[in-house]
Amino acid sequence: MKNLISRAQGYYFQLAIFLFFLTIYSLTMFPGAGGRINWGDSIKWQYLHLANGLPHSTGYPQFLLLSEIFSRVLFFLDMPERITFIAVFFGALAMAVFYSLVHLLTKNKTGSVLATLFMGFTYTFWAQSTEAEVYTLNIFYLLSVFYLFIQFYYTKSNKYFLAGCAVYALSFGNHLTMVTILPAILFISLWSDYRKVFAPRNLVAIAVFVLIGMSQYLLIYYRAHTSDPLYMESPYKPDFSQFIGYVTGRGFHDQMLSFTLPQILYARINVLFQFLNLNFTIVGLLLSSAGFFYFLYQKKGYVELIFISLALLGQLAFNISYDVGDLIVFFIPVYIILGLFAGLIFAARNTLIPSVLMGALTICTFWISTRKMDILTENTFVQQNIRPFTSMYEEQNSSHPLYLWPSDYYINMYMKYDKLTSENSPFFSLAYTDILPDTFYIAKESEITPALQDQHEISVAYTEDASQFLYRKIKPSQAVFISVMDEGAAKLPAEFYNILQQHGSKIDSIPFRGSYAAVLYNGKMVEELNGNGPADIRSTTITNNPLTDQLTYHVHSSGFDFGNNSIIRLNGFDYATKRRGVNFVVYDTVKEEVTDIINFDTHLGEEKKLLKATRKPKE
Repeated sequence: MKNLISRAQGYYFQLAIFLFFLTIYSLTMFPGAGGRINWGDSIKWQYLHLANGLPHSTGYPQFLLLSEIFSRVLFFLDMPERITFIAVFFGALAMAVFYSLVHLLTKNKTGSVLATLFMGFTYTFWAQSTEAEVYTLNIFYLLSVFYLFIQFYYTKSNKYFLAGCAVYALSFGNHLTMVTILPAILFISLWSDYRKVFAPRNLVAIAVFVLIGMSQYLLIYYRAHTSDPLYMESPYKPDFSQFIGYVTGRGFHDQMLSFTLPQILYARINVLFQFLNLNFTIVGLLLSSAGFFYFLYQKKGYVELIFISLALLGQLAFNISYDVGDLIVFFIPVYIILGLFAGLIFAARNTLIPSVLMGALTICTFWISTRKMDILTENTFVQQNIRPFTSMYEEQNSSHPLYLWPSDYYINMYMKYDKLTSENSPFFSLAYTDILPDTFYIAKESEITPALQDQHEISVAYTEDASQFLYRKIKPSQAVFISVMDEGAAKLPAEFYNILQQHGSKIDSIPFRGSYAAVLYNGKMVEELNGNGPADIRSTTITNNPLTDQLTYHVHSSGFDFGNNSIIRLNGFDYATKRRGVNFVVYDTVKEEVTDIINFDTHLGEEKKLLKATRKPKE
């Protein structure tokens, strides 16, 4: 016991960092079904264990297994958040390993803590640590492999070499992009002690690790042959060729190495630097460069830097030529390695300057992530994407069902989630209905197929623009928050201004690309700001604020020429959709909850429509 306590004392910092980020990521976990960056994939991860199904290739057997475990162990959480917590847990664990790695290289505890705080608050990693996705588990493996093989280089101990090989083999059960760091692993292994690499015992052990890593995909094979195919993106009961194609990502091969050299030089690198600026800012990139060269100069760490740089180049070469929509998350290993380089500046000299720079960068990164990029949010997938249509549907006071569009990937994923969780939502999907009823409502005109038109008369049941929505929502005990973003005034209905004026407004227009922020409560204008320049309304600065006992709020509007942003923050959480036009958030002070989040692209004169389908009489 004394020996265990003695060994544990060396990990106090890692434990503290793990618990700190576990708390932060838990408190900022995306609420309910969905996620911040790729709602559809996040929702899919949250219901696959219920369907016993399979995701897009390469199958991700390890994440599927973790989903089964977390969904049972975390029974006290809501169903979707049990799966989201996998990302929370491994995001926090990855930061503990990140600290260990920086400390291994620099021997500076203060610097390692600051570098870890900086990395943990970068937007993309924070976002992926708070939604159901596979990337934090991937980063945990990446950092663990780095740590173990650098320990092998320092100590020449066989246990670190074998442990590194074992962890690397296991990592392939989560994300196959780990293959890009194989040249780096071969380099440091052979440089450290090539005799251990080729030792017969070690070769046998490596073969066993590879077999164990490959065996994880037996879960995929088993499910593909035995599961009820309610949701499977693999072939059902695949033959060997189909199975190999699925687990090696054959369906995505056309998207890999899909850019020419000029496209990479003039377009893709520009995209990469946009991502880097978002996560690191220019100061962070400069600090990463300084850390790299200081470590090279101060500690002569050629081998460590070549090892990590080879891993960086492998990741860059793959990701920069990969044509995928959510590319920003694929670059997370690149952000991690650059964050590691930034931490190396503490290997140079134990002075106050690096700490001040890293501390300021951490605060800046935290501010960007929480304010500009909407980390502190309680916007749910349903509120943003389905509630605008169910709100209009409720106005019909009808018992006829509402049908949503299955062709939209994100909605389709939610429909499957809703079906499997039996939440009995008042909406359905055309994809899950064999026989249509005689009368029903449709939420999107593009879903009206020729077959549907042959059988049903289609009519517009309800239309709503920004002014009509505003008129409908100005009610007793409801607070309406308004924020205009980008260019929202061009085709804003005149009736919008009339309604505002009827409830105490003093404006009759919004300038082109201008700003407008307003708060109405109980049918009266509480505060409004309008003009050329950013508009900010804060509950703490309003005299005789009628919502003082209900909630704190901050409404911000900035048109295209003045920052192009929208914030509607209630009790610390930002609910604004951040889309062009007029953003509304409605808060019910009786229910004490947000009831509506909606945007109208008034630059286009957008209207929301609800259609009604009635079966034609038989001839």
